[in-house]
Amino acid sequence: MPAGAGGAPQFNLRFGRLLDENWGVELNIDHSKFYTNIGQIAQVKGTIGGLPVNAPMALSSTFFTKQLHNGANHVMLDAVYRYPLFGQTNQTNSLAANGKVGIGVMLPHTSDTILGNPVDVGAKALNNFVGTSSGWWQLNGWTTGFEIGLRYTLFKPFYLELTNKVAYSDFLNLPAFQGTIQQSMWMDEIVLTIGFTFDGTSAHPLWW
Repeated sequence: MPAGAGGAPQFNLRFGRLLDENWGVELNIDHSKFYTNIGQIAQVKGTIGGLPVNAPMALSSTFFTKQLHNGANHVMLDAVYRYPLFGQTNQTNSLAANGKVGIGVMLPHTSDTILGNPVDVGAKALNNFVGTSSGWWQLNGWTTGFEIGLRYTLFKPFYLELTNKVAYSDFLNLPAFQGTIQQSMWMDEIVLTIGFTFDGTSAHPLWW
């Protein structure tokens, strides 16, 4: 069914290391969001109140709504290739093209209501922080994607990076009232990163 995040802002994290002048690895976390649109028409098939249903119906806050507003969180490990366009890697006033491809896990927080019954994943507490079949966030699914863009070192060690990331994710057993939800999702995002390197020299691998 069509749904989205309505242009809501999100926050991403990037931690990486250059292995040589061109290749590196990166751990990234993308805090994307998802929710169904109230009033949208969806084809509903199944049984409601003991009666078979197979018809288009309008979604509402009580009939069916689903949110991953606290995150359809992609946690990915990427291989990174950086190609200098001008200047030396990570030096002041240098520009490089970046390509990244990776795979990882999904760590979602789900909130949904079916026929007036909300799901309860418990409190956001240390003993209920992360789980597989329960917990505020759930280790539940996998993701893969790629990212391309440009990195400009404004003033060593600080840089700006602008990329476009496309990822596909598959959720396995999201909790729902008296059951689970299976879902797949495409994500397409523009990422603006402001960061810095821990070592600004080209003689050693760099953290960014």
